[in-house]
Amino acid sequence: MNNTTFEDPAKTDLVAACEVAIDIAGYQLVSKRIRVPLPGGLKGSLRGDLQSLDAQDNRTFYFVRPNPDDALPKWLANYARASRELRVGPMYVVVDRCSSAFEASCAAAGAGLLLINDENEFDVVLLWEDQDPSALEEALSVRLGELRREMERKLKLETEGVKQRHKNVSALVYDMPSDLGNGYLKKIEVEYKRVEDWGHYVSSRLDAVTAMSASHDVPDIEQLISAGPLLVEEE
Repeated sequence: MNNTTFEDPAKTDLVAACEVAIDIAGYQLVSKRIRVPLPGGLKGSLRGDLQSLDAQDNRTFYFVRPNPDDALPKWLANYARASRELRVGPMYVVVDRCSSAFEASCAAAGAGLLLINDENEFDVVLLWEDQDPSALEEALSVRLGELRREMERKLKLETEGVKQRHKNVSALVYDMPSDLGNGYLKKIEVEYKRVEDWGHYVSSRLDAVTAMSASHDVPDIEQLISAGPLLVEEE
């Protein structure tokens, strides 16, 4: 068993369970893991927490992740994409539980996904050979482009609406006492700031999803765009 002095006990237990699952699956656990340098100037080497060989000496790399969050870490997603170029063997993320968002994150990166069940056997969630991150990334890129155009259309309409209201209110309060008139105009200015902030925030979320290929964040962004900016309620 491969253990380190400061390893998380939950990970230690899951690595041990993974070793049992590898044996049950009929594979040979590799005692001395190889390191395969990552391509394209990426730092690090493909090694994993465990490696196995099948009867034809085909190697598999296992990265153990107990209690995973909803997204595959960026470094691990990079490893998954690199495994496609290296062609040295499948790469699997091994978990004890996973959400649909985590599964989607693995699929987007091209990682295989294995779930350890109560019998310490592998349940295949995503087969490495079936994943095609390039197709998923292309679909994600198309959807993000659609969302950005939708956001920009709504931002333009909201901005034009606020400017028109400011113009109308300015005319209405022209003969009012300055304190009273300025109060009405201040509300319009707050509306404009909220519209502007909403546009910047949604744009930054879209940029982050593009950079991270974080497809699991798309539903939240769709909801943000659908809701639009929160404007000042009329009294």
